[in-house]
Amino acid sequence: DLQEAAQKQLDELKEQSRQQFGTDDVAELEKQLAKMEKENAEKRTRYEASLDGIEGELKEIESRFAETESAESPE
Repeated sequence: DLQEAAQKQLDELKEQSRQQFGTDDVAELEKQLAKMEKENAEKRTRYEASLDGIEGELKEIESRFAETESAESPE
């Protein structure tokens, strides 16, 4: 029967949730999701800042290299 199949699937999903996240309570899962999203946003911000720093350093190195190249080139 369709209702029994749906209940069985729900029970399996709840068990998976308990194993993976320690709960099958929807409100608690929403809190965990919000926390993970916040942590992910913070990590992304740090990663982007790191990439910006690296990019800035590379531009500085390229600029110095270009200056060195032009200083060494015969005019």
